[in-house]
Parts: sequence; C-alpha cells; structure tokens
Amino acid sequence: MKKPVALSILFCLALAMAFVAIFVHRTYAADGAALYGAKCAGCHGKDGKGSAMWKSRGMVDFTSADYQKSVTDAQLTEAIANGKKPVMVGFKGKISDNDIKALVAQIRSFGKQ
Repeated sequence: MKKPVALSILFCLALAMAFVAIFVHRTYAADGAALYGAKCAGCHGKDGKGSAMWKSRGMVDFTSADYQKSVTDAQLTEAIANGKKPVMVGFKGKISDNDIKALVAQIRSFGKQ
C-alpha cells in the first residue's frame, strides 16, 4: 500500500514540475526588443541605425536593406555571442541562446521598417 502512495506523490511532483517549467519558459521567454534596448541600443541606437560616433568607425546600419541581405542569421548569432573585436563584447555565457536568437530577430525586424 505504501508503494502506490509514493508513486502517486512522485507522479504529482513530476507533473507540477512540468507545469512550472512551461510557465517559467513562457513568462521569461526572450523579449528581443527589451534585450536590444538593454544590451545593444547604447551603441547601435534605439532605431538600429547606430550612433554617430560608432557609425564613423564602421558600425553598420541595421535598417539598411543592403546590410540585411549581406549577413546571415548564423553570422549575426556569431557576432552577438562572440563579439566583434576590438570594440563589441560578446554575450555568450552572459545571456541565453534563446536571448541571442531573440536579438537576431530584433535586428531582422529593423530591416522591415
């Protein structure tokens, strides 16, 4: 009789953990716009066009159709994760892979403006 009770408790705990995991994932899913504002906009500009200081040093304009065509999602992911030396820091290990994907999507959204 003790074995079925223990199994029931374990089943309920596992079910509860699954619901919590789903809820947490949905609640804390990457928000590309917020991440971009917090991590990128200081240099790349809120609108993705880049600040004047950095543009003079070769920073790209994310709103440019030519730029959007010239770079793959894999290249954007690489740049966000590992940085662009000597100026841009990488975010690998500082933000999640899902956050990096959200930033790539946010950068792509600037090309649709």
